[in-house]
Amino acid sequence: MNLDRAVSAPGKDAVGHWRSPGRTLVEVLEHRANLSEEELLFGFLDSELRVAQSLTYGSLFSRATRFAGRLSASGLAGQCVLLAYPQGPDFVVAFFAANMAGAIPVPVKVPRRDEEIARLSRIALDAGATALLILEKQRSAFERIVSKGLPGSLQVLCEPAVGEPVPGVPSSLRISAGDVALLQYTSGSTGAPKGIQVTHANLLANLDFIRTGFENDNATISMSWLPMFHDMGLIGHVLEPLYVGFPAYFLSPALVVQDPDRWLRAISRFRVTATGGPNFGYELCLRRPRREDAQALDLSTWMVAYTASEPILAPTIDEFTRRFAPAGFSPRAFYPCYGLAEATLIVTGGRADDDVRIVSVDSEQLAHGLVVASEDGAIARRLVSSGPPRPGVDLVIVNPDTGLPAETGHVGEIWVAGPSVAAGYQGKPEETRKVFGARLPDHPGIPFLRTGDLGFLDGGQLFVVGRLNDRIIIRGRNLYPEDIEATVTAACAEWDPTGCAVFADDDHGVGAATGIVVALEFLLSYGEINQDEVASRARAAVVKTYGVAVGDVAFAARLPRTSSGKIRRSESARRYQSGALDPAQATGAQSSALQGGGDAGVLRSTT
Repeated sequence: MNLDRAVSAPGKDAVGHWRSPGRTLVEVLEHRANLSEEELLFGFLDSELRVAQSLTYGSLFSRATRFAGRLSASGLAGQCVLLAYPQGPDFVVAFFAANMAGAIPVPVKVPRRDEEIARLSRIALDAGATALLILEKQRSAFERIVSKGLPGSLQVLCEPAVGEPVPGVPSSLRISAGDVALLQYTSGSTGAPKGIQVTHANLLANLDFIRTGFENDNATISMSWLPMFHDMGLIGHVLEPLYVGFPAYFLSPALVVQDPDRWLRAISRFRVTATGGPNFGYELCLRRPRREDAQALDLSTWMVAYTASEPILAPTIDEFTRRFAPAGFSPRAFYPCYGLAEATLIVTGGRADDDVRIVSVDSEQLAHGLVVASEDGAIARRLVSSGPPRPGVDLVIVNPDTGLPAETGHVGEIWVAGPSVAAGYQGKPEETRKVFGARLPDHPGIPFLRTGDLGFLDGGQLFVVGRLNDRIIIRGRNLYPEDIEATVTAACAEWDPTGCAVFADDDHGVGAATGIVVALEFLLSYGEINQDEVASRARAAVVKTYGVAVGDVAFAARLPRTSSGKIRRSESARRYQSGALDPAQATGAQSSALQGGGDAGVLRSTT
C-alpha cells in the first residue's frame, strides 16, 4: 500500500477533537486502510450466524484499487455504472472501486421478476449508464436479462481475479468533494423512481450527522439486515462504520425475514450496540413465535435501536420494549428518526439515550390540519417524535398552498436545507428546480428541499403525519392513510395481516372521493382467513374511528412494495382499479417486502 503513514489517532486531532478522516469517500478509505490495515471492518454472516466472509480495511482498499484499475482502463471516469450484486463484500468492493475510478455508482437490486428487469432497464436509461458491474457467476443470468430489454450497449465488467494483471488508476485523476459519489434511485413509493445525485460532501456531512446523533465511536459495533442497494443500508451501515472506524456485521434481508430471531441472536452474540430498521422489522420480531425465551438473549449492549423509513408506531415501541425488557433491552435505546434520500439520509433525530417522546392529538382536529392535544372522549392519534433537526439542518413547516411558513400548531409540508441536501435529480433540471430550489422570504438565498412529507414541530421536535400526495380528502377533511392502516391492522390482528394499503374510492370514476378502499395482505393462506369477518371488522373500525365509509375491502396476495419494503399506495390503487391484483394464494407475502414489489393479487370481500 503506497500511503502516507504520518497520520494521527482515528478520527481525532492532536487535542482530541473529532477530525474528519477525509474530504471524499476515497480519502476516507485510504486513511482508514493506512491506519488499521488488518482490522476487521465488515463481517458477513451465514444462516448459522457464522462469519462466512469478511473485509478488513486493507483488503477492501486492495481489492477496490485493483477493480478501479479495470474500470478506469474501460474509460468509465465520469460515467454512471450499475452495481447489481447480492448482499455481500463484492458490492462494497465495487462501490468503492467505482468511486476510485471517478465513475458514479448506481446501486440496484439484482432483478429476478420481469417487473424488476423492466425497472432496472428504466434506471439504466434514465441514468445514462454505460456499464454493469456484476459477479462473474452472474454473467449467464444477465445475458438472459439483456435479452428481455436491458440496454445491449452496457459494458459488463467483473472484479479481476486474484493474480490477474490490471492497469492502475491514472495519477492525474482527481476526486473532489463536489463530485457525485452516488446516484441513489428513489424507492418509487409515490411515483417513478428518480436518480438522486449525492456528492461526497453530502455523504460526509450526513455521516457526521449520524455519528453525533448515535454517538458512534470506535467502540461501536453495528449490525444490518437492510439491503445495501438502499440508502439506509448503504450509508448507515457500509459508509458510517468506515467513516468513524468501527466493525459492522451483515445478515441478508431474506434470512431475517425467514427468521427474525436471527437478528436478535446476532445482536446478542456479537455484542451489537447499534442496529435498527423500519417499523415492520420490529413487528416481525413480535409476530413470529420465538424458539427461545427472551431471557436467553442478552440485548443489554443495544444502545441505539433506530427506527425510520416508514410510519413509526407507538404500539410497536410499547410492545417491543415490554417483550424484550427481560433480555436487557432498554426503552431508551429506541431512536426514532426521519430522513429521505433527497437529503442523503438522516434529517432529524435526538441523541442516543434520549427518551422517546409520544404525544396524543385529536384525530378530528388533525384531519383539519390542526394540532390539538386530545381530551377525554376524543379519538386520539398517538404520534412518535422523530426528534429535532440535526445540528446544521434548517427545517421549516410550510403551508403547501401558500408556500409560506405554517402557523404554530398547524400541519404543513416539511422543507429542509443543509449540507447533506443532494445536488438534484439526474437529467431532470425542471423537477430539480421545483423540488430542490424552493424559497422562503425569511431565508434569503437559501434553497430548500420540498420533501413531500407532512408534519409539525412541537417543542423543537418533528412529528411526521403522512405524505402530501397520499392524503385522502373527504368533505374537507384530510385523512392520512397511515392512521387508517394502523386502525385496520389492529382490528384484524387475530389474522396477523402483513400489509395494508388504504387509498381513495373515487366511486368508479366520478372524480370525488366518497370513501376508501382497504387492501390487506396476509401471510396465511386464504383458507385460514374468514374474509367476511375480516372485512366486517375493518369496516366497523374505520367507521367508528373516522366516520368514513369503506367502499371495498380487498384481500391481496402481495401488495406492491418499494425496494425498501414500503407499500406503494398509488400503485396499489392503480392495480385495484384496473383489476390487475392477482387472487393467488397468500403465501410468503412478507418475504417480498424487502425484495421489492412484484405482482400482487386481490380477492374482493363479499360484504
